[in-house]
Amino acid sequence: SSSGSSSSSSSSSSSSHSSSSSSSSSSSSSSSSIRNCDASFTTYSIGQTIPVADKDTTIYVTLAISCDVYNGTTMTVAGLTGSQTADTVLSLTADKPGIIATVGTWTQSTGTLVFRVNTAETLPDY
Repeated sequence: SSSGSSSSSSSSSSSSHSSSSSSSSSSSSSSSSIRNCDASFTTYSIGQTIPVADKDTTIYVTLAISCDVYNGTTMTVAGLTGSQTADTVLSLTADKPGIIATVGTWTQSTGTLVFRVNTAETLPDY
């Protein structure tokens, strides 16, 4: 299974955030190493560096998925409402370089961050 952390910078107007996550496969692959399964998050957490309104902060998201996903699968982190950051493309980083795209699309009104997973390399189970 794949796991990783991502972070993005945004300005927050609220010190508390709720979150929910969903995934959907947006690409197809003929890889025989990926089996069909009902993917679910076995680990998920979210936090921020500065829990104070009107200050720039970094949001940290940790996800672990119950099975492999296709390269290019779209992931959506939702429920990050109350941010002052306008719609934009945000820079993303991961604790394991290359596991996610380096940018994601932020939508302020819905509090969602959408990014793609990179699974071209084989990662050890965690």
